[in-house]
Amino acid sequence: MEAREVFSRVSATRAITREVILLYWDIGQGIVEKQTLHAWGESVIDQVAVDLRNSFPGSTDYSPRNLATTCSQFARRNSNCFAATACRGNDRKRTIARCA
Repeated sequence: MEAREVFSRVSATRAITREVILLYWDIGQGIVEKQTLHAWGESVIDQVAVDLRNSFPGSTDYSPRNLATTCSQFARRNSNCFAATACRGNDRKRTIARCA
């Protein structure tokens, strides 16, 4: 019985983690696509962060830094150099250097 409970908890944790990763992937994809399509700048990340925090006031996951990291992760996984340089982040210099 105890093993079954542990297994269930681990399975539930994995499912939640997977959904959160997919959510962040979708957010990063949306930002990068809009930046590319509409020539939006970095400030859109700040505005999206404000909008998400207003929509989900109890959440601390939608800071500009987290969204910039999410955007950078998406851009890095998709070899579009414009998208990779459009996102800010701690490793922006390395990303720009790889695209040059």
